[in-house]
Amino acid sequence: REKHNITVDLPKRNGDATRWKRHRKLKEKLLDLMREEGNDTGTEQRWIIAALAYFHDLPTKVAKSVTTTSVRREDDGMNVKIAGQCYWIPLQPKRIARANRPMSRTKSPGKGSGGGERRVSTA
Repeated sequence: REKHNITVDLPKRNGDATRWKRHRKLKEKLLDLMREEGNDTGTEQRWIIAALAYFHDLPTKVAKSVTTTSVRREDDGMNVKIAGQCYWIPLQPKRIARANRPMSRTKSPGKGSGGGERRVSTA
């Protein structure tokens, strides 16, 4: 066998692009879960895992460790306790019909209805 003295330099991994791609995939997963009509515990568990990963950038492996005893439901969301840390995630919407419909055709919330973007924070 011949040996050649060749050096191969590979480009460094682009962390920002990887994070952005993961975030986009998680967003699509959440949208798919919103479109599902089932409201069983399996769907809720997948919602919790995806929401923790999307909103709090937790690894899905950590999010999968959530048990029903570590979830406390409130009016507008859920508090999920993992390793002593509490994370808030929104409740899964019942169903989003035709989520790909153009924004101009969807109804916007009326004045004082509490609509709009929700701020997510850890507590």
